[in-house]
Amino acid sequence: MLNAVKFLNEKERMCQTFIGSSCRGCPFQEAVQGVTDSCCAYKEALWRTEDYVEVVEKWSKTCPARNNETMFVETFGFDPVSIRFGTRKWYEAWLEAEYKEPSDGN
Repeated sequence: MLNAVKFLNEKERMCQTFIGSSCRGCPFQEAVQGVTDSCCAYKEALWRTEDYVEVVEKWSKTCPARNNETMFVETFGFDPVSIRFGTRKWYEAWLEAEYKEPSDGN
C-alpha cells in the first residue's frame, strides 16, 4: 500500500492527468457508478479509505510517472549511464526525479 505522501502525490498527478478532459476516463469517475459530474472532489467523503487508496494505487502502477532517465532514453535513444557527469549523487538524483515539461515562460 502507498504511504501517505506517495498517495497524495499520486492522487494529485492522477487528477492533473484527467482535469483537462473534464475528468473523463478518471478511475474515480469510473468507480462511482451513476455519478457523472465532472469533478470527484466531493465524493472523497463517500469512499472507504481502503477503496480510495486502491484506486490511486492501481492507477499509479499502470501509469508510472516518467522520470528524467526515461525521457533521456526516449529523446536521445541511449541510456545516459554511458555519459556520467557531475557527482554521482547529483546525477542519480536527477535521473530518478520525475520529468517536468519545460514551461513556455508564461
